[in-house]
Amino acid sequence: MKKKQKHIAIFPLNWGLGHAARCIPIIQHLINANHKVSLAAEKNIIDYLHAFFQQETDFYEIPQFKVKYAKTKLGTQWQIFRTACAYLYNFRKTHQAYQKCIKKMPELDLIISDNVYACYDKTIPSIIITHQLKLRLAFFLQWLAFLPNYLLRKKLKNFNEVWIPDFADDKKNLSGSLSHPLPKKINAKYIGILSRFTKEEKLEKKNNILVILSGPEPQKTMFEKKLLQELSVLSKYEITIIGGNTKEQFPNIRIIPFIDCMKISGYIKEAEIIISRAGYSSIMDYIRLEKKAIMLPTPGQSEQEYLSKQLEHIPQFIFQQQNHLNIKQAIKRLQEQKAFITFEEEASFISFLKAYL
Repeated sequence: MKKKQKHIAIFPLNWGLGHAARCIPIIQHLINANHKVSLAAEKNIIDYLHAFFQQETDFYEIPQFKVKYAKTKLGTQWQIFRTACAYLYNFRKTHQAYQKCIKKMPELDLIISDNVYACYDKTIPSIIITHQLKLRLAFFLQWLAFLPNYLLRKKLKNFNEVWIPDFADDKKNLSGSLSHPLPKKINAKYIGILSRFTKEEKLEKKNNILVILSGPEPQKTMFEKKLLQELSVLSKYEITIIGGNTKEQFPNIRIIPFIDCMKISGYIKEAEIIISRAGYSSIMDYIRLEKKAIMLPTPGQSEQEYLSKQLEHIPQFIFQQQNHLNIKQAIKRLQEQKAFITFEEEASFISFLKAYL
């Protein structure tokens, strides 16, 4: 007997393309299973996902809170804290905005939200994807951590399930204390690595370096300037920078703006070494593709700074601070490193989706 087609709405977080990218395998699986999929996010996220799925899904544009960064680490930490407070203060209004969007979607059977805590419905099964069950605050705000973490757990209880893109095994877990141990009274499940790439997509690596510049200003431009000082002297490498803004020209560096997402995927798969921010979605992609990577946490972003310490044991990764950048040294260490840590899949979102389809 043929199963009835279900209608699933997916809401990726708008703060970065990483959240949209890691939703791609879920969207593709649902489309392949002949279900109807609706996607809702800000315009830049919609444009990104539209390049993958085009007419296969319905798109809804919805605004969301954005984090403003500062030039200093302390300033960024304060801006993130202010934004979080504003988000909590306006939570009811934000939830109502998502409710209006949900009501536009006919006969909805399931909601999947990637890190959007206000996106759920009491009458429709709702799932949230997040690796942060416990927030990391700046050192001068740690004494306040109990309050946002209490509120976070309270918001997570609005969802039928919490999917954590990580492993339960302490020897393999990527997010550390951000999602281990599981809090009580929350239906949370580890779903393993969530990446748009598959192991079969590994390509022959070329003698090149790929730089992916991302994140909000002014930190993105500051990151670019420091990198160019380091990379301009590495004449034996072919270097590609995606997302660069500089007008300067270098004989060994090709600078291109953000391009078609399919082409970006090709650059990632072919690169010998990748340099990027230490975003969680990027980390999962590099592990899946067994890539060597140099990652720099965004100054003031406590989650990325924590991950850079939590994962420093992974031999194919080098983490450095933006103010203490030494790309030449990092490349040498990576080239001398022959060992790789690989992660066999223990669980998958596919098995958990079956209960709703």
